[in-house]
Amino acid sequence: MNSDNLLNKKFLQSKLLSDESLHIPIAFLNLSTRTRNVLNREKIYFVHQLKNLKVIDVFNWKNLGILSIEDLRNELERAEAKLSKRQSLKTKSIDKEITDIKLFPSETCLSKKDKLKAAINKHVALLNLDQRCLVSEISSSYKEERRKDVKELTKFLKKNYSIHKTAKLLNVSALNLRKLLCHEYNCNSMHLLKKKLKIKRTKRTIDKKKLERLRMTKEIYDKCHTLQKTADELHITRERVRQLLRKGEKLGLFKYELYKQKKREQERGESRNKLKDLMNNYDRISLINEIKMLISPSKICMKLNIAKDDFDRLLKHFNIDYQEYQRLARLGQCLAQYSLIVDTLGHHPTTTEMCSRKHWRGIWSKIDRYWGSIDKFRKEFGIEKPKFKIHPNTLIAVKKVAERKRLNKKERKEKMLNLIQREGPISRKVIIAKLGFKTAALDNYIKELLAERLLTRINVGKYAISE
Repeated sequence: MNSDNLLNKKFLQSKLLSDESLHIPIAFLNLSTRTRNVLNREKIYFVHQLKNLKVIDVFNWKNLGILSIEDLRNELERAEAKLSKRQSLKTKSIDKEITDIKLFPSETCLSKKDKLKAAINKHVALLNLDQRCLVSEISSSYKEERRKDVKELTKFLKKNYSIHKTAKLLNVSALNLRKLLCHEYNCNSMHLLKKKLKIKRTKRTIDKKKLERLRMTKEIYDKCHTLQKTADELHITRERVRQLLRKGEKLGLFKYELYKQKKREQERGESRNKLKDLMNNYDRISLINEIKMLISPSKICMKLNIAKDDFDRLLKHFNIDYQEYQRLARLGQCLAQYSLIVDTLGHHPTTTEMCSRKHWRGIWSKIDRYWGSIDKFRKEFGIEKPKFKIHPNTLIAVKKVAERKRLNKKERKEKMLNLIQREGPISRKVIIAKLGFKTAALDNYIKELLAERLLTRINVGKYAISE
């Protein structure tokens, strides 16, 4: 047994082991799982690979014993008995193989779809054989036939768009259909295939009831103006209302716009029309004159009989810097009020005079706000600073106060001299204790008396009357 071939001599001499029939895949044999796994591991996929193998070589394989080898031999004999009943596969040329294979029905009594289905099955079967290297060559006549069938198939695909719908219509496998088309057009995916063939999705037809519902939803939305109110009216959710409106817009039934957005566009259109009317009635120069006369925008609007928004539109259109003109107008007003003060006084007022009246104080504060200070205002307009003037009554009062202070001081000095004359030389502490003078005032009095030589200082720190 060790010297024998793996296949029986009887089996080797049979029709099964011709050069063509030995290309039968191992997968077609009804082998046990163990035997099939071992053969796959040893990379044996066809019967012809077993032709030159001996039993001794097979014993070296793992997980394969005598029973498995006998099982393999028996299975090959069964395959021989089956193949002897029908014609063997011929793979030398495609034309001979097509006539020999009885897998496809006759084309005489078939419809167009059935013919296409048979052609697809035939092409896919031969494509599988070609990929397994079982086909030696492909004739040009077969290629032309396959091209015609693929063209017919492409027409079906363009109508239905989806490959699954096409496969269901022709009653074939979607996988086989995809394989055939991708191989013919040399594409890796259906996306590239559809792009290459320019296949686009057809518009779906919608029932009249659904179209009426979409139009009704739009009508209610136009009345209610909000999604939530429309949803309450239709007894559905707010999101569902939005979806229906979007769907109607996609189908071209109407244009869906948010109510706020629509209102803004209407307001913009009205404002454009208003601006045209205002431009016809007013020009730049007249508007600047009004600003100079009336500083407040509300007063200008009342005089021109326009709204504040329209006034702003005119300023923007004529490119007028309202704040600058307003500032210049206020400066002119302040100068006019200051000139009235000058007319009433007959000269430029001092700060004291401007503070004397309430209205004048307001003008002074405006000058400080617009020019920074009264000195900068005078410098800008070349106004000399008024001389300091004191009221005569003020001078009399100041003189009276000065005279009172002088007499008071003279009286205190006399008291201090009388005390020193009575009690003899005394210190500063005794004078402060008896007369109640403050230390600073006493020091001033002593300095003045020493300068007048009415007092003399004794070394002990006491003071006496000079002789």
